Amino acid sequence: MLYNKNMKVLFNENWEFSEIPIKEELMYKDGKPVLFNPDDFLEVSSKADYESVNLPYDWMIYHTKDLYKN
Repeated sequence: MLYNKNMKVLFNENWEFSEIPIKEELMYKDGKPVLFNPDDFLEVSSKADYESVNLPYDWMIYHTKDLYKN
């Protein structure tokens, strides 16, 4: 691929967002925090419903009455 110093790469198109809740019961075992497992996240995220969004995007705009949910 040739690179032209005058070219700009835009990365603000074709983004999707899904609100995936964090399950607190999976975050701790025997009172100790459990390390994040990327495979578990990929399994959950692959089944999630996604919506198209435009950047910049802030999911909290739509949840002003529930800012601290999981």
